[in-house]
Amino acid sequence: MQFLSKGEQEEGDIYQLMQYLHHQKCLIVLDVWEEIIDNHSKNYTKSNVFIERVAKESHKSYLLLISRIKPENITILEGKFVYFKKILLLIKKDVKEFLNAEGFFCTGIQLDKFSERYNNLWILKRIIQRINNVFNGDISKFINNGEITTVIDEFRSYALSKS
Repeated sequence: MQFLSKGEQEEGDIYQLMQYLHHQKCLIVLDVWEEIIDNHSKNYTKSNVFIERVAKESHKSYLLLISRIKPENITILEGKFVYFKKILLLIKKDVKEFLNAEGFFCTGIQLDKFSERYNNLWILKRIIQRINNVFNGDISKFINNGEITTVIDEFRSYALSKS
């Protein structure tokens, strides 16, 4: 809202947001959409109402949803104004290359566990930062500590239990 109002408004409702979309051409990108659809909160309901309005009303703007999971309702809303892009998951080889490039090394078993759990580049970048800070870059301490390791940042918490 702040961007569309050129700094005049911090917050607003869906009606006000749609008014801006009627008058300005812009691209709105909602990334990591699965986090919103997973919790079925008040934000989930508001977001669905917003997406439906963007899809059905005539305006000058576009909405791009990026997610690992494609919600059922998005398929029927895709078209003129709403688009969906599925994030492809990294394969074990890609995760290993990323870890090596960052100076991290681990055994094959540790890599299997780690790449199975952290196969999204966005999440992987955040986890790597935390492993470096908390475990001095030692992935084995992160994976093999005998308990659940939880790393919390401003976006989400990540957990990996020993199995």
